[in-house]
Amino acid sequence: MTRSFSESHKIDPSDFPHLAEFARGYLHQDLIPEHGSATKAAKAYLHDLSPSNRKKAADEAFRFRGLVQNWMSSEANAAISKLGGSWNFISTDELAEVMQTLERGH
Repeated sequence: MTRSFSESHKIDPSDFPHLAEFARGYLHQDLIPEHGSATKAAKAYLHDLSPSNRKKAADEAFRFRGLVQNWMSSEANAAISKLGGSWNFISTDELAEVMQTLERGH
């Protein structure tokens, strides 16, 4: 039996409050003019956080990356949309790079 996205790939924004904040505030249609790239947007977001919130965002990014690592790009983008973002990543590698930036905290 084939499972649909809704059955097999569940993302609850309340499990990722910092990523949801990042998605809503930084992963939007003006990302390129404002930040130049999604990775630079992640760095800007980290700059705006306190050290303790950077750690929380890093933990969430690690968990999120683990969940979506084998998903298709369209599925990963649907998860970002569910978190409140309107940016579409070209590939899951691009998304992984952004999550790794958040994990590093700088």
